[in-house]
Amino acid sequence: MSLLKEKLELKVEEAEYNAQQALGGFLGWQKILLLSLLVLVLPIYFVTKSISRGYWQNKLKPEIISAKPSFQNPEPLQIGQVRLVNYPDQTSGAVVEISNQNKDIAAGILKYNWTYYNSNGQVLTPLNSEALGGETFVLPSTKKYLLVPKANTTEPISRAEISLGETVWQKRANLPTVILRPSPLVTSQIVSPITFSAEGSILNNSSFKIKQVRLYLFIYDVAGKLSAISQRTENDLAPGERRAYKQIWPNLYMQGAKGEVFAETNILDPLNLQTIEVKNNSSDLSRPIDDPRW
Repeated sequence: MSLLKEKLELKVEEAEYNAQQALGGFLGWQKILLLSLLVLVLPIYFVTKSISRGYWQNKLKPEIISAKPSFQNPEPLQIGQVRLVNYPDQTSGAVVEISNQNKDIAAGILKYNWTYYNSNGQVLTPLNSEALGGETFVLPSTKKYLLVPKANTTEPISRAEISLGETVWQKRANLPTVILRPSPLVTSQIVSPITFSAEGSILNNSSFKIKQVRLYLFIYDVAGKLSAISQRTENDLAPGERRAYKQIWPNLYMQGAKGEVFAETNILDPLNLQTIEVKNNSSDLSRPIDDPRW
């Protein structure tokens, strides 16, 4: 350590000696002229540097503002009105539409909770835990549904509310394109036993194998009132595959009712989308191999 210190001190002394030798070679008037030039040049340098910095800051200010990440001040999720469906067996279903108006901003996990009330405004606790809440995802610039197909309570439900957890936004540009095409629902009523059904199909119009597709079904009576809801999951949907399904509501009579369906899948989750290698079935133009069977 002391050896390194001695070397550094020697270098400093050598630099000082060289500087003195260089200045010693100038005449007296040359030394004065050199010092005068230094006194004049240094202020000019600092003034020029300050002017240049101010110019470029003003010039680049619009670009700096426009490049600010858009998720620093995102629009909050829009929550629609909760719609309640009461069934003949004294159970109820609830659904609400939420929309994300932010472009290229998504939420990989969004937690939510349902609260149910009776006619007196008292809170009802459902007997089935899945009716309490859960978690979902939110894609950029889209709408989605949060749905409880059936909540079992000790009293009839008169009102339902939903509360969303904190939204953790993520900048998600250049997401994969996945197009799901559900067919129109075909409804039918069975009298004995009383059962209402809706049939349809879902087309995976993409190049990915999709691990999970969620379908939301809405049934409206002849007056246009929402009278039944449900959801189902289709797993491992191959590219280009069209899969048929049938959803039933036991003990429900709705002759003449119409239905609609909404499909979604989580394109934020890389494990949900699998790229399928396409085998090359083009003919081989090489020389054929002799086969004794020919």
